[in-house]
This record gives sequence, structure tokens and C-alpha cells, in this order.
Amino acid sequence: MLIFAQRSYRLEFHHVTAGPWIASRLRNERFHADYFNLPADQSQYFPDPEPGAPENHVVFYGRPFTARRCFEMGCEALRLLDQELGKGRLLVTMVGADIPPFDAPFRTRWLGIASHDQLRRLYSSAGAVVVLSATNTSLVPLEAALCAAPVVDLDVPSVSGTLEDGVSCRLAPPSPAAIARVVADVLRDREGSHALGLRAREHALQLSWAAAGAEIEAALRRALAADVRRLKAGRGG
Repeated sequence: MLIFAQRSYRLEFHHVTAGPWIASRLRNERFHADYFNLPADQSQYFPDPEPGAPENHVVFYGRPFTARRCFEMGCEALRLLDQELGKGRLLVTMVGADIPPFDAPFRTRWLGIASHDQLRRLYSSAGAVVVLSATNTSLVPLEAALCAAPVVDLDVPSVSGTLEDGVSCRLAPPSPAAIARVVADVLRDREGSHALGLRAREHALQLSWAAAGAEIEAALRRALAADVRRLKAGRGG
């Protein structure tokens, strides 16, 4: 399947990708590519904190069957974070997949596939939302950002091209110890993390499906104009 996927890029189509990372990789291979910026649903995600939310509460988007989500790395980072904060002070809410509960070394709530309302209240009340993306980033960091939550993701090219460290999230080097350090900093600096969440929300509010549609339309118009120029050149004007 990988070979077929790679060959499909050589069919001389003009590519339009979700986010800049895949477009940049295609351009590096001398393919034509544009991108649009992913937006999140502003009607579903907004600040809506649960009353009496606990301290040191981390929401972890955990999908063990999706390799790019680095589930094992995230769990080890949370184990180290629990040690750093003091055993038993960390509460982790697992969302994103129906995972059979296992004996985690930190306090854990298992919500599995949560509704928009549940996620909105969780994100709004969390001290940090950990969403690890080893490849192209997704809507999840933007959904959490719309709730003014401080998000922690990986400092890798596929993410840093879409999210900006200190503006829309905190980016951590891809190791358990580094992720644990960054999340600990976010939890301890409550004033700074609150400000980060507000900046992240402002960033996410600038993105919309209308704007994404306009970006896709502009990319298609450029591709069609280039095709017309090539056809005219081929006919000698």
C-alpha cells in the first residue's frame, strides 16, 4: 500500500494538503503543492470550565493503536510527571479511544470516546492538554485551544509548521523526560499557562472553514491557471 500511495503522487496532480508540513514534503520532491489551514468548530469548543476542577489535572489524548500518537511515550512521560509532582498528585483523564483500563502508575479517569460537551468542559478545566502528533497535526490541539486550554505537543517539523511554541501551545522535544518537564512547567506556572491558553484561543479563532475553503479555491485557481499557461505554451501561444 505504501508503494501505491507513493506512486499516486507522481500522477502530476496539483496537491492541496491539510496543513503546511505535507505540502513542504511534496515540494521537496518537486511536486506542485498548496495547503489550507485546518480550523476547529468554534460553535462546539469555547471556555466552559467544570466547577471545582482539580489541580494537576492533565487530559491525555491517547490512542494506542495509532502509532503517530506516541501513546507509550506519553504514558511514560506522565509516569515521570507523577514522580516530579509528588506521587498521587497528578490526575490524568484519558480520552480519544475506548481503551480497556490498565493499572497506570498515576491516578487515571477513563472516558474513551467523549462527546463535544464532555471534551469542552474537560479542556476548559485542564491544567494541560497533552496531544502528541508524530506526523501531521490534527484538529484536537485547536479544539482544546478554543477552550483556552494550554496544549502540549511534540516539537517536530510536522507540528511546529502549524502550531507555534509559546503562542498556540507548548512544544516539547520527543522524549518522555522532555514532555514531563514541559507539562510540569505548564502546571506550575498557572498565571503563564492561563495567558498561553488565551493566546492559543485567539490563534484558533482566526481559523475558520470559510477561510479554509477560500484557501482551497485559491489553490485550485492557481493550478488551473498554470495548466492553461502550459497548454498555450504547448500550442505555441
